[in-house]
Formats: sequence, structure tokens, C-alpha cells
Amino acid sequence: MALLGVKNQSVLLTLPFPISQTWTCGLSGIVRVLITGGGGSGAAGKSNASNDQGFLVTGGGAGGCSEKIISVTAGDTYTITIGAGGVGKNIATNAGKGIQAGNAGGASRFVTASGTTIDLNAGGGGAGQGENLTGTGSAVAGGTGGSASGGSRNAVGGAGGAQLASAHVTCQNATGGGAVGIWGNVGNAGGLIAPATSSNHNDGKNACSGGGGVGGVGGGVTINATYKVATNFASGTGGGSGGPGTDNASDEVSGANTSLMGNRPTNGGVHQGSAAVLANFGTNRDFTINLSAIAGANNQGATFNGIIANELLMPVGQGGAFNVGAGDATRGIAYPGGGGGGFSSSATGANYATLYGGGGGKVCNTDATELNQPMGGTGGGGGGGMGATTNAGVAFSGAGGNGICIIQYLSFA
Repeated sequence: MALLGVKNQSVLLTLPFPISQTWTCGLSGIVRVLITGGGGSGAAGKSNASNDQGFLVTGGGAGGCSEKIISVTAGDTYTITIGAGGVGKNIATNAGKGIQAGNAGGASRFVTASGTTIDLNAGGGGAGQGENLTGTGSAVAGGTGGSASGGSRNAVGGAGGAQLASAHVTCQNATGGGAVGIWGNVGNAGGLIAPATSSNHNDGKNACSGGGGVGGVGGGVTINATYKVATNFASGTGGGSGGPGTDNASDEVSGANTSLMGNRPTNGGVHQGSAAVLANFGTNRDFTINLSAIAGANNQGATFNGIIANELLMPVGQGGAFNVGAGDATRGIAYPGGGGGGFSSSATGANYATLYGGGGGKVCNTDATELNQPMGGTGGGGGGGMGATTNAGVAFSGAGGNGICIIQYLSFA
């Protein structure tokens, strides 16, 4: 089995720790310790009842990631603190126009209580931001990525997607959250949105970017002359584990179900994931999952010494597809390692990330199902920004994913 974040290295045993606790080492040997902070939640925004005011909301940043290889002796103890993801924001039905910034994620830590000295720190991702438009809007930054220290590799979390300055009042835009830096020194950001100028924008246009994936940034949106007619939807796909999402994926398409998804690796054995993976990751971002169901579904990878499935260790799934118009209720959901797809629709649907990725940006008339909102992936992905285009709608921004600690034995003494 491949080592998390490192190719072609064998792992003998993998231990995931989704909650804070003290770990007493049961076996002597060489281990790699990896820890991630909690992701920040996205901002929430709402137009007023007459739909004549726009908003810009951004996704949250991913938690930092720190890892190090150390020798351990049976009986050594280490204190594990797991940072919680930022709680998503909620602007209720008929609450009127407004913006609520997201919440920052919590910090994680792995530190010696007795044994080999180690002190890994992974900061939480920053909160998504927002702005209601009453005229020319300012640029709005995404949530910042969490910092990291103490490891041989310390990766800053990917930032939430940014919004460039808008010259038009009624655009309604939401960006995706950032991804955890499982590979490299900086996680990938959510997709950028470049709002229209007054010369090339049609009133009421919605734009949503994809969440970052472990292998690439989320798909972005540049609103230009191609978005000037009746269609009000424009979305980018989520980032994948093999590369960035696709920019301007939906263009003028309304109600289409084109299977244009975020990129994934081209090497053999890579798959989209299974229904079991989606079902368990989507509703249990704290790793309280049915491991046997994941292992047995569609050859997703066998459990390893009864501990955890292969897919958790090498997140190689696609990013979520864009979703526009009536759309498909689940096509925006990402597979492990990918970011959620941009979701701009009048329909109910989901575009959350599942493992390490950022949730996609979402704008819709109404979607009161909180589990459908653009949550960041387990392991600290940032939640996507979410906006409701009518006063009757509900805006649940995406919560950030909780952090995680993973210990992998490379050899036994």
C-alpha cells in the first residue's frame, strides 16, 4: 500500500485518529505521523426580496498539514488534539438580505507525552468572507489556509477561492473552499471568479467556482461576453487529485447534465469512487465510517490489517461536476481527493467534498437541506460559500472539514 503523500513506499499498518485522545504506542518501530487542522467554513449571502441586489461570498481555507517520520517504542505516549472544522453559517428564510462571514477551523497538534520528542502543529483554515453589492464591489479574499510547523514537511492549507472586484450590482457569486496540502508545500485553492464589468454583464448572473482538490485548483469562472444572454448560470468544476478543475465549464448551458468533472490521475487503477464511499464520507466527515462497506464496493481497496481502506490513504478521485439549471442532484459531489463542483441552480442538490478537498461554491433559489450544502472534506477541507437569490431561500454556507491525525508504520522493530 502506498504511503499517504508519498508514492511507491510500503506501509505496514495505518492508524487514523479522528478525535482528540492520548495514543499509547503498542508496537516499536518507525512511523510517519501526519496531522491536519480543521477547515474554515464559507461565507453565506442573500439577496433582498426583489432580487435587485447581489452578493459576493467566498469559501473557507483548508487546514494546515504537518508530517514527520520518527522511531517509537512500545509504551510511549503522545497527545493528539484534533481541530474541528468551522461551523457553517445560516441565513434563514425571510431574514432579508445580508452577509455572514464564515468561521475559522480549529488547530490540531501531535506532541510527546513520553517518548521520542515531536511537536507537530497544524493550524485551522480561515473563514470565508463576503460583501453585499450596492454599487461597484471590492475584491473579496477567500479564507486563508492554515499554517503548519514542527514537521519535516509543513504545508499551508489551500485558500478559499477569491472574487475579483465587481462593477455590477446584481451578480451573485460564490467560490469554492481550499484543499489540504497532502502533497507539496501548499494546498490548492478554490476557483477564482472574475466578475463582469458593466460592459459585458447581464443582470442577475450567477457564478460559482469549484473547490480545490489535492492535485489542482478548483475550476474558475470569468464572466465575459459569452454570459450576456438569458442564461443565468456559470460554474467551474471542482479540482481533482490529478490536476485542476475546468474553468468556465458550463458557459451558456442551462439545465445540462454534461459529465464534465474535475481531473484525476491518468495512471492505472484510478477510479471515481463508489456509492458507499460517497454515502459514508458525505454524512460522516469525522471518519466514523463503515470501513467494510467501503472496502467491498467496486474494488475500492481492501481494508488494511482491519484498520482502514486504501482510498483513505491515497485520495485519487475526481472533482465534482458543475451543476447548472435543473441539473442532477448529486453530480456536484466530489470523490476522495477532489473538490466539490460549482453549483448554480434553481434545484435542490449537493456539491460537498469528501476527503481533503474544498466544497464547491453554491448559489440557488432555495435549498433548505443542510446536508446538501457545500461542506469541506474530512481532513480539513474548506467549506464553499453559499448564497440564496431570493428572500424566501435559505443560505447554509459549507462547514469546514474536521482535522485528522494518521500514523503509518513503515517498519517494526
